[in-house]
Amino acid sequence: MGLQLPRGTFAWVLAVVAGAAVLALVAVLLNLGPFKEAELTRGELIARGDEICRKAHDAFTNLQDGPPRTASQAAELTTQLADIAGDEVDQIRALNGPPEFDAEIERYLAARERGIAFLRSGHDAAQARDTEAYVKSQAELARTQRERQRIARRIGFAECSRPIGG
Repeated sequence: MGLQLPRGTFAWVLAVVAGAAVLALVAVLLNLGPFKEAELTRGELIARGDEICRKAHDAFTNLQDGPPRTASQAAELTTQLADIAGDEVDQIRALNGPPEFDAEIERYLAARERGIAFLRSGHDAAQARDTEAYVKSQAELARTQRERQRIARRIGFAECSRPIGG
């Protein structure tokens, strides 16, 4: 004979185990508790951030080997660029750097998110075949490039927000 549990105990044990598994998964996903990544040093933060940005920059460059020829190509391109930039922002935000960099990192990421918004509005304009709005969104993206780069340099990043071709 095996172990006999009182009626309903198995369901209760199963619920507790499932609840613990869900809590552990949440802790891993949110980078909490024993699953929290160790705090990076300033140098590690800059190196990891620059690596993330270098990969995103390379992906941007590869996608822009030639200008889009149609509105649908422009819409697709801006969607891909916005997705790459969004992933870059998420990866940098997940870095656990020294607390003294938190405010500047958030300032940089907010500037990147504003740039992503220009990409998204460019996508919408291309979808609507509104050339004037598309050009305007691209111009705003370019106009705000220097500010994103300035914030990145203040943190210490060399790769982040580096202009394409620069």
